[in-house]
Amino acid sequence: MKSLYERAPWSRGNLPAVAGAVLVLLSVIAPWFYSENHMARRYVSGGEIALNIFSGAEPIPVIASLSVFAVGAVALYVLLSKSAVLARLFALSAAAFFLVSIVLLPVPLSQVWAGAWTACAGLALIALSPRQHG
Repeated sequence: MKSLYERAPWSRGNLPAVAGAVLVLLSVIAPWFYSENHMARRYVSGGEIALNIFSGAEPIPVIASLSVFAVGAVALYVLLSKSAVLARLFALSAAAFFLVSIVLLPVPLSQVWAGAWTACAGLALIALSPRQHG
């Protein structure tokens, strides 16, 4: 009898790749960075960064907004596809794009927070996982 994990669409993948994709998707709701002024600290989530491309309310570069969409697309691709080679290639290219966008955020690197590092860890798990398909 097959387990629930074996019956899932990603059953021929492996747990690290799936865990990496879940981490990346969770990072979208987590704070990616915070900004401080003399009165308060404001946390900005990955979703806010992504939606900033449409509103332009924050001084966030467009490349940062696009990188949130890119890492989310990679996570969905990993969960739905059967191509291990393309999943690794997309994860590596999204990681490079993501790291460039982190440097371009309007805050110092010391204010980059848990969501960004969670996305980075998820992309690393996807890229380094021994994903095989039969």
